[in-house]
Amino acid sequence: MDADTSIVEYFGETISSSCGYCKTTDPDKFTHGMWAHKLSTEDYNALLDRGWRRSGKYLYKPTLNRTCCPQYTIRCDANAFKPTKKHKRVLKIVQDYLATGKQPNKCAIPATGGDRAESHEMPLTKATSKSVVGTLREETVTTSELAAVQTTAASENKPKENVTHKEVCSEDAAKTSTATRQPRLGKKKEMRKQRALQRLAKKGIDAETAQKMRLAKVPQPKSLEDRLEQALPSKPAHRLEIQCESVKSAAFKGTLTESFSVYRRYQMTIHHDAATDCDKGSFVDFLVGSPLNEKKPSSSSADFAGFGSFHQQYLLDGKIIAVGVLDILPHCVSAKYFYYDPAYQFLSLGTYSALVEIALVRKLAKIVPALRWYYMGFYIDSCPKMRYKGRYLPSDLLCPETFTWVPIEKCLPKLAVSKYARFASNDIASTEDDTNIDQVAVLCNGLVTTYGALRQLKNPTVQDGAEVQEYARLVGSTCAKRMLLYRQE
Repeated sequence: MDADTSIVEYFGETISSSCGYCKTTDPDKFTHGMWAHKLSTEDYNALLDRGWRRSGKYLYKPTLNRTCCPQYTIRCDANAFKPTKKHKRVLKIVQDYLATGKQPNKCAIPATGGDRAESHEMPLTKATSKSVVGTLREETVTTSELAAVQTTAASENKPKENVTHKEVCSEDAAKTSTATRQPRLGKKKEMRKQRALQRLAKKGIDAETAQKMRLAKVPQPKSLEDRLEQALPSKPAHRLEIQCESVKSAAFKGTLTESFSVYRRYQMTIHHDAATDCDKGSFVDFLVGSPLNEKKPSSSSADFAGFGSFHQQYLLDGKIIAVGVLDILPHCVSAKYFYYDPAYQFLSLGTYSALVEIALVRKLAKIVPALRWYYMGFYIDSCPKMRYKGRYLPSDLLCPETFTWVPIEKCLPKLAVSKYARFASNDIASTEDDTNIDQVAVLCNGLVTTYGALRQLKNPTVQDGAEVQEYARLVGSTCAKRMLLYRQE
């Protein structure tokens, strides 16, 4: 048996007596669950794409068509993400606090919690650049007009679509009227254009080069990385350091007590949990324990520690103030949980951390191109507090029937009608529901085999076969054939 082989134990469907989202006294919260003794990062990534999620070593999949608050897996295309005005405001709040130590006014705090292309053209020489800039300063209006002339010429040569006879007649009449009122306007523009071209030519600069330099001076929009890495004063009021530690590393274990202390304050203050519900044991089980087998990268990049479970710690002046619990997988970074010191609630750290995590995905995607997705857990449209996840665009929701991804803007109208919905079109069918249970990989008494072979050896009950069939349907044929399902004799 390979060291990276997954071993799981299926528990079937359970009904919870409480729901943390709708808070109803008589909820219908149905989930299927299984315990992961060991789990490869590839298998967990595949399970996420089937609607599963983990809490420690326990994996669960909500029964969306029966549960009170359907939970749909949501992912964001990190490479295509562009921050909104609210996101930019949060970034500025954090930057200003680090620079000056000044806390924002309450009214300034938001209510809710793309890479630039490089030019492939040869750069101009320094002397030529200086000359062009000087000419542009002298002829700002002229070069702007030159650009307008070029734009106008291009638009005039472009064929018009769906133009009616009435519009053509109106346009011709307008041109005639303009020509009658200002017969010399076009001639004056042409003369100014020619004079500008002559001055540029004397300096050895043609019109095309001047236009490129003018466009180069136009400020480019800041990327997410630019905003996150904005330079601070030489002596800032505070320093923020972000470090990502594997939960199985010695460095992480050295921070466990401090990290737990932040978690405890967060749960008791923000979620009003009782002190008895925030013990260290439950913290370790929930956020530290992980079934994921660490997998080191084949590349030697210092920016990539490999696949597995990590705590991304935010240290302000050397003190942990927030932690993001992440799983780094072959195709995504899955955000599991985030907690912070309530004393810094004014920084909107939940939003800030999501932007940091998206930037992490983009950074890793440069090393592992397939790793381009940011999984934000579950989107719950019926819970207003969970809708913020839909504001990180572009995002997709996982169709609960076909297990295909659908843009969220196409899903929301359906969720407005019904809290449970099939997102994919009717012509798309699931290809994973007809798994032959005889092909399911199993582990029984140390023997690795298939369920078909086990049936011949052990003659299991009909009930056992139904359970294996349900398991195979829920995890999909790929995982059913690859993961080892633990069976007792």
